[in-house]
Amino acid sequence: PGRGPTGRDLLLTVRHEAGEEGLARTVLKFHVNKEVEERIVDDLVRHGFYGFQPQNIILSSEPNLQGYTVEAPGQLVLDEESPRFPYNHGYATMRLGWAGEAYTLDAQGGKHRLTESALMNLLARQVVLMPTNRVNDMDRLTPEMVLDLDALALSLYLFEREGANMTTDLV
Repeated sequence: PGRGPTGRDLLLTVRHEAGEEGLARTVLKFHVNKEVEERIVDDLVRHGFYGFQPQNIILSSEPNLQGYTVEAPGQLVLDEESPRFPYNHGYATMRLGWAGEAYTLDAQGGKHRLTESALMNLLARQVVLMPTNRVNDMDRLTPEMVLDLDALALSLYLFEREGANMTTDLV
C-alpha cells in the first residue's frame, strides 16, 4: 500500500509468467511527460532497463498542453490561461500513428528516433496485444496490477474465441 508499481515489479511479473524468452520478446511502449522524460531515461539506463531489452522499449515525449474553452456552440478556442497538462488517453493513442514521434534507446541511453510511427513499428515486430494503462490510473498503482493476468486472459479469450480485435477497461 502506498507504493506504485516499479520497473522491477513488471520485470518479475513478466519473468514469472513468460520466462526469460518472454522477457526478451516483450516490447514496452511508454508515453512519458516531457517534464520528467530525462529522469525516466536516466532511471532506465541506471537500472539496466530492468532486464528488458533496450531496443524493445519505445518512448514518446508527451507535451503539456493548454485546454480549450467553448466560445459558442461548436466553437472551441485555446485558453491561454489554462494550466498545462498531458492530453490523456485519446491523444496518446492518436500519437501512436504519427511518424517520427517515438524513439528507442541504446544501452547507454542514446536516443534513436523511429522514422515510422510507433504503431507501424509494433506491427512490424508482430506485436498482437498491447495493454494500455496510465500511470495515474489509481487502481493500477499496486504491484499486483502492473500486469492484470485475469484481464489479459479474458482479452485473449475474446480475441481467439469471439473474434474481438480490441478490449477496453474503463477506470
